[in-house]
Amino acid sequence: MIRKNIISFILLINFVIPHSNNHTVYTSFDIMDLSGCPSLKSGIISNVVMSFPTPHGKTKSFHMYKSSVIPRELSDKFSSILTYTGVGVEFPSERVSLTVSESFVKAMILSSEGNVFISNLNQSDQFRVSFNESDLALENNEFNCGNTISSNSSILRNFDSCIGENEPCYTMGDKLITYRIAMIMTTDATNAVSDGTVQGGLTWIASMVNQLNLLWRRELGFEFVLIPNQDILIFTDDNLTPGGDDGFTYTWDTCTQADGDPKYCELGNVEPYLDSVIGVGGLNAPSESRLWEYGLVLNPIYNGGVAQAPGPISANNPDYAVLNHELGHNLGSAHNITIEGGYRCTLGGTIMGSRTRTSDGGIGDQYSLHTIEMGYKKYNELLNNPIYSNTYSYLNGYTSIQSNNIIPELNVPNSNFSIPKETPFLLEGSSTPSNPNYLFSWEQNDPTSSI
Repeated sequence: MIRKNIISFILLINFVIPHSNNHTVYTSFDIMDLSGCPSLKSGIISNVVMSFPTPHGKTKSFHMYKSSVIPRELSDKFSSILTYTGVGVEFPSERVSLTVSESFVKAMILSSEGNVFISNLNQSDQFRVSFNESDLALENNEFNCGNTISSNSSILRNFDSCIGENEPCYTMGDKLITYRIAMIMTTDATNAVSDGTVQGGLTWIASMVNQLNLLWRRELGFEFVLIPNQDILIFTDDNLTPGGDDGFTYTWDTCTQADGDPKYCELGNVEPYLDSVIGVGGLNAPSESRLWEYGLVLNPIYNGGVAQAPGPISANNPDYAVLNHELGHNLGSAHNITIEGGYRCTLGGTIMGSRTRTSDGGIGDQYSLHTIEMGYKKYNELLNNPIYSNTYSYLNGYTSIQSNNIIPELNVPNSNFSIPKETPFLLEGSSTPSNPNYLFSWEQNDPTSSI
């Protein structure tokens, strides 16, 4: 009999308040030995079970797996940084990311109640447990995205009957595509989200990549890994951020583009800088010589982020929601709110819409089917169009392996029926084959242009 390893938490503050994005508690946390976890790609159901606290004073348990995002060359230099992924015990659609290092510990729960962020950075043996990633996210009421993708066809078109477009019908989930991502971390970012050291910055970056993979693996069949020399892109007080016209030290006073947000001046510097320091990558990089697929810069001075759409480059606040939002634009997606020139689609708010416009009770932390459809449409069409040659060859990824997943057929009810306004109804999802761990997503077209 294999004993399940269960970790317990002692909540130092135990009180109940209504669900709030500002709800934060502090807890004691003993990290268990996870060396016996199987690999996430092993196909083995892990018997190592770990419980994580939530801001409501409860815990959620997960089957834990090793999910390394750090290549061997980098891991040999920073061997204390370890990343793990957990699959929900009670709700298999839920995920947890855990990153452990000598610097600090960082975790994120992707749950049906919203994202929960856990970290002991600057807290010694105390862990901050909150629906907010950090105090950085509280400084702005609304992150501003600089992308303005808009067209009548994207706003008005109906849902497709399959991924991408009606013809051809692309499959999703039959393979796992891995992309190498290079993150330029400015000195201000390193100091804001870590302990100001290279190892601390790399711990934060590794945790962020592991967190992004929670959504990207589940929704898209894509994942990220770091480049082998990611550490040379982390800047500190002892090794300051490159400046000048081609650097990343613009301010709101020195940037003359758009509204003066430095992200507009620095976005175009990302790819040339990475090409000069790391080697060829991103756009127009042939597979045989490419050293990275996606590249971005992290800077807390920005108001939100901006991204190529489609494309591999972005400029971001060091924030999970901002990075996933801008990466959605990299996929080719517009916003998912009509008033922002986006698709008429709503789940009560998605990660491709402004948080201030997310409906009450909506989580807004997943991609809509429109975003997924656009990602797969761009992936297939841009790669296979001879006009672009090597322009979008980065979409092939670093590696691509068959997942051996069984792609189910959805059992969809007949159309041409209507439900009267304010009539309660129950939605039930089914497929062939069926599996109790399947997650079904219901979406509807946004009928108004005022939200």
